[in-house]
Amino acid sequence: IQAMISTYDFYEGILNPSANRTNQYELVFTRNDFVVIDHQHQLIWAVGLRLIASAETVSDVLPGIHYAGYDDWRLPTLEELAALLRRPSDKRGYYYHHAFSELSFSQTMSCDQSSESLPSHTLGIWGISFETGRIISLPSTAYVPILPVRSLRKLPTDGTTGATIRGLKRNW
Repeated sequence: IQAMISTYDFYEGILNPSANRTNQYELVFTRNDFVVIDHQHQLIWAVGLRLIASAETVSDVLPGIHYAGYDDWRLPTLEELAALLRRPSDKRGYYYHHAFSELSFSQTMSCDQSSESLPSHTLGIWGISFETGRIISLPSTAYVPILPVRSLRKLPTDGTTGATIRGLKRNW
């Protein structure tokens, strides 16, 4: 986690609170749905979609989603989620860009498995907390809101998660 935060200069409440990344986000209302377009990373975030799942059940939930005219939504990677964290910019003090103000939850999970051992759980999933500005580890059995993402355009994927960011250079 520390290497990822340092490499990309991501904000993280304790590990890198002085980071000052700026991304170009645009809140768009399309086909009666709210999405945020991340122009820098060519991603679309389904901010108006309200889904709750566990890591164990998300593969049953996401494939059937048709939102904003798309049906290829997936869970974001930890890198994609971590790129969203920043110093609070809204009245509620949440650690995200104001374009994400449609979100009605304080934490979400990534598709990445955590290597942290969790009490009474054999598997953890990495996630982020918009309430604390931290990268967190969640039990795979915990039901949490999910923030689906898709590529703005079709890019080569890693075949496992659909991720489009991994392997990019430091200036990503």
